[in-house]
Order: sequence, then structure tokens, then C-alpha cells
Amino acid sequence: NKLLGNACTNNDHGFDIHGARTTMISNIAGNNHDGFFVQGPDSKLVRNNAVANIEYGFHLAAGTGGLKFVKNFASTNSGSGILLNMPADAVVK
Repeated sequence: NKLLGNACTNNDHGFDIHGARTTMISNIAGNNHDGFFVQGPDSKLVRNNAVANIEYGFHLAAGTGGLKFVKNFASTNSGSGILLNMPADAVVK
């Protein structure tokens, strides 16, 4: 799965990903409960924006081993900008 240049606003989860090897590049999630919820191994998130979400900008759940999380931006989210709950083999830059 590849998601490139999408926007989600005013939802429970802007992006709710539960699959392996998902690539997300240059997406924006704003004014959702959670901007990005990701649970699935070997996914890649690059240059995504999570702005003004009610809870988390990025919620990276357990089961996301092998995740690459690079150059993402979280701002003015009411909860955590980035919540990591994953194994140690993730690459977060």
C-alpha cells in the first residue's frame, strides 16, 4: 500500500493503518482525534504532518517492527505529538 499527498481532517483517526509494508509520504492529518495510527510491520512514514489533532499526532503502536519514521512533523496536538509503543528495531529520525 502507498499513500502519497493525501489529507484527512475532522475524523476519529485521520489515517488508520493496520497492514504490513505500508508507505506514507507527504500526507497531512489535522483536527482529528488521532492524526496517524499505524500498526503493522515494515512500514515507512516520510515527511507527513500531524497538526492540531485532539489526542496524538502520530500513534505508532506495538506490532510496527521494522518501521522507518523519517522527517515527520507534529505540532499543536493536544496529547503527544509522537507516541512510540514499538520494538527497538524501528528507525526514527
